[in-house]
Amino acid sequence: MLPIAALTPAELTAELELEAPWRGKQIFQWLHRSVFDFAEMTDLPQSLRHELAGKALPLSSGVDKVLKDPDGTVKYRIKLLDGLFIESVLLSDRHGRKTACLSTQVGCAMGCRFCSTGRMGLIRNLSDYEIIEQFFLLRKYFSNIDTIVFMGMGEPLCNLVNLSKAVEILNQPLGVNFSLRRLTLSTCGLVKGLRNLVEKGPFIRLAFSLITADPHKRVELMPVSRENSLREIKKELIKYQNITGKRITLEVVLIAGITDRREDLKSLLDFIPPLKVLVNLIPWNPVAELPYEEPSKGKVQWFERQLVDHGIPAAVRFKRGRGVAGACGQLAVL
Repeated sequence: MLPIAALTPAELTAELELEAPWRGKQIFQWLHRSVFDFAEMTDLPQSLRHELAGKALPLSSGVDKVLKDPDGTVKYRIKLLDGLFIESVLLSDRHGRKTACLSTQVGCAMGCRFCSTGRMGLIRNLSDYEIIEQFFLLRKYFSNIDTIVFMGMGEPLCNLVNLSKAVEILNQPLGVNFSLRRLTLSTCGLVKGLRNLVEKGPFIRLAFSLITADPHKRVELMPVSRENSLREIKKELIKYQNITGKRITLEVVLIAGITDRREDLKSLLDFIPPLKVLVNLIPWNPVAELPYEEPSKGKVQWFERQLVDHGIPAAVRFKRGRGVAGACGQLAVL
């Protein structure tokens, strides 16, 4: 059975051996209207619907479990065709806007010390259709998804080919037609992956999980930093910003007594120029068995105020999804 969620109209026509090109367009549009049963694609001949049901999979994965936080966050455990699981999250802000937080890998190889997903290790990359299917499954329950962030399980730059195809499908005018400015890729900073992004795109919004601008502390918290220096990462961020003209988000995780001190603020202020950034301050979200503590509310407010006073746009990320282990750094299927 052929999974078809990540095929363009032309690819559907070719892969399904359709006689007429418009049949591929019709199937594509049905999928993007959340119709995943060929029997319900009523403008296709009945004989074709029956034939397709025997050789193609509109969805290869399915929702295994749904957890709802009182704050409005919904976490989905999704079962893949091979029996593995991933987690995706739907976030709602105070204005009712909804953001789908999608995964790009089963687990993660980066091994960040403060992150639950890092404890899983990497099992495998998600295929392009598995990335798209997360969006389809979340939208099936909440139709008005406004933005998509690739900030779930995994390092997106380690799966850039499949992610790029997923972005292409999301951006298709005949489909959901998500503009690139409504898509964000979050990376821990892989120099080689950033170079690929600079050379080939996709040129969507970029968030860099800086965590801390202290290079020595960053190596302790993020082993990947040993081979990916902040100096080289910054070079690629500047190139990407010059190409896109878009502001880059710097994600800074505030861990009590480790990344929330005055010297951490100074390192961050020294790192930023000449980048145009928004600093997203993330108070560390507790993970069982990890030896860290979240900062005090006062310390978070101080850090934000200092950045703003220095002319740096900054915002504190709300602690959404903690009640279902769906907040930043808490996703894992262990």
